[in-house]
Amino acid sequence: MPPTSRRQHAAPARTRQQEQARAQARRAEQRARESHLDHLAENTQHGWQDIAHLIGRKQPGPYDTAVTLLKDLRDLHDRAGTPEEFARRLDDLREQHRGKPSLMRRLTDAGLTPR
Repeated sequence: MPPTSRRQHAAPARTRQQEQARAQARRAEQRARESHLDHLAENTQHGWQDIAHLIGRKQPGPYDTAVTLLKDLRDLHDRAGTPEEFARRLDDLREQHRGKPSLMRRLTDAGLTPR
């Protein structure tokens, strides 16, 4: 086989290997995500308490962490078939902290808006 043909043949093989590696990485990320949500599901009340504590610090970094945790809780409630419970608690949280524009902006940017 001429050198050019070997290189042309090797390129699709590398592409397949790269696609397989990316698919494997996505599956590993999904398993880690599910494991994280399973752990959070063991005590969602603790998650809500963490959010209250983080917001109470009134700093950008903790706000970002609280938003990430809220997205996790949203996904957990969706998975459990209780999105209305999450929506109610999110609405309560937004009402309680409506005077914190930086937090409200972060919630809105993350898609954590009233349903």
